[in-house]
Amino acid sequence: MDQDSKAEQLKSPEKEQAKLNILLVDDEPNISTLMERFIGMSTVASQISLIEKAKDGQEAFDILEKNKGKFGVVLTDGQMPRMGGLDLAKKIKASGA
Repeated sequence: MDQDSKAEQLKSPEKEQAKLNILLVDDEPNISTLMERFIGMSTVASQISLIEKAKDGQEAFDILEKNKGKFGVVLTDGQMPRMGGLDLAKKIKASGA
């Protein structure tokens, strides 16, 4: 395949880019709502399929376990009840969720 053919394939509307699912984790509803709005106004908004919210790390981990492979990005607060962001990240890494 020559360079022109490759370039045309990349431009083709049939080669639609995969949409991104984001999990927002924060115990303060105002902060997670603000983050959701910020993402919605950003230049990547058209590339996002779903934004789901969790109130703490444990709830987020439960969502990730039930939906393995669904979320490409997890944005988390550092300090929350039950499980903070660092502990969540460690648990995600250890489980492969």
